[in-house]
Amino acid sequence: MLSREVLPGLRLAYVPHGPAIPEPLQAAAFLDRLGKALAPLLPPAAVLIRFDLPWPEQSTEAPPPLKHPGLKKGTDIQPASTVVIDLKVGEEELLAAMNAKTRYNIRLSFKKGVRVSEGGEAELAAWYDLYRETARRDRISLHSFAYYRALFLAGGCEAGRDAPGNAAAGGDAGGDAPGDAAAGGA
Repeated sequence: MLSREVLPGLRLAYVPHGPAIPEPLQAAAFLDRLGKALAPLLPPAAVLIRFDLPWPEQSTEAPPPLKHPGLKKGTDIQPASTVVIDLKVGEEELLAAMNAKTRYNIRLSFKKGVRVSEGGEAELAAWYDLYRETARRDRISLHSFAYYRALFLAGGCEAGRDAPGNAAAGGDAGGDAPGDAAAGGA
């Protein structure tokens, strides 16, 4: 569970990517009970708890099992889609599995001088600066530098080869951004 300040003195408690709903037809009742059970564990300034459930692509309406008065898809906090790919296959096989526009944009980026390199913990600050700029431009939520550092280090090795977001590029060192803080483990 994460907690994020939304206004001075007010926090949003947030459960990313879940929870799994044991009985989809009873989702609204389940989430109501779960929210009430979690309430005593929330930060004192938390005014609500948000569960990020999977939603159909390009939809603002809940899928049929989640239809309930007042229940609707909120603004994305985490990226709307996650793609897991096998990096052990060759570059051409990776590109062939992508849609044509994605392949075009990747090839165009290389023509324009974009280079990708593997980085370690020392490059995280530069990566965070680039990601913070992207988040500001694309109006997506951003966790603190400490959050991404902890995620990176949880990847299992100092170089972070097994952690997400291990590509780094040049940039100035950055510090924590206001916003998210870990409130517990989920």
